[in-house]
Amino acid sequence: MDKLTVQEPCAGLFPLEIGEVSVEAVDLGVLTSLSPLGDASALSAALQKAHGLALPKPGRATGKDGTRCIWFGRGEVLLAGPPPDKALGKLAALVDQSD
Repeated sequence: MDKLTVQEPCAGLFPLEIGEVSVEAVDLGVLTSLSPLGDASALSAALQKAHGLALPKPGRATGKDGTRCIWFGRGEVLLAGPPPDKALGKLAALVDQSD
């Protein structure tokens, strides 16, 4: 059997500089999609308590470096950073999107 090795998707391409713009790959940590199972405001309150950020409005993101919540579509957000607090599983469907 072949031995598989981990490779970055853009290995060797970054950092890339074009004029005054620079591009680099960033590790976002664990990626988890959250879809509210009911009242989204309850999920937002639990997310605030557990991770210090609220659900974002459509087309927006909340958070800071290390932990972000990104609007991902109607009724769905993407939590990037640490693994989600287990309490969120009572209020939302949690699906690991990490590699």
